[in-house]
Order: sequence, then structure tokens, then C-alpha cells
Amino acid sequence: MEAARPLIQIFGEQVVKKIFSKTWQFREEGLNEIEQMLMGREVSDEAKGFVNAVGAVRYTIGDKMA
Repeated sequence: MEAARPLIQIFGEQVVKKIFSKTWQFREEGLNEIEQMLMGREVSDEAKGFVNAVGAVRYTIGDKMA
């Protein structure tokens, strides 16, 4: 809950629940929703870096771990 609290304030409880889900599919949905939120806004350079990081995570989220 400690890690989720600041994210809830920014992205909302439903999205953060998906991000912290044990199910990969829900986590991917949460990342997609965050990316869509950020891409639809005028954002600062710092936020653009965050958007790019989310995009990188989205691209690799389906990778299997060894």
C-alpha cells in the first residue's frame, strides 16, 4: 500500500490495482492505461521521460523471465 499510495493520487485506484495485480494481463492493462493518460496530455520533459519508460516496460512486459 505504501508504494501504491502516491500512484493512486495520480492515476486512480482502479489503474493502480491493475499495476499491483498478480496477473500479468491486468498489469499490462494498467500500463496501457497510464501510457494513454500521459500521451493525451501536454507534459513536461520529466513526464516525457516517464512516458518513454512506460513504453519500454510495455514493450518488454510479455518477455519470459529465465
